[in-house]
Amino acid sequence: MAKFSMTIDDLEIHRHSPTAHRAFIGQMLDHASQAVRSGLATEGNLVSPAMSPALPKVVGSWKIEGEL
Repeated sequence: MAKFSMTIDDLEIHRHSPTAHRAFIGQMLDHASQAVRSGLATEGNLVSPAMSPALPKVVGSWKIEGEL
């Protein structure tokens, strides 16, 4: 088992961000939100797990801690 901790404060991704940047951050947020939901992470406050075509941006602040 490996312990991990990650904190992102006031993440804001606009539609005009580079496509690769948006895709990477979206995947990272998706993995983090899955960890929070599955109980691997001990805490999290995720506003939106990924970019949505209906939204102009994703904003969130969260911290995850757990074991892999």
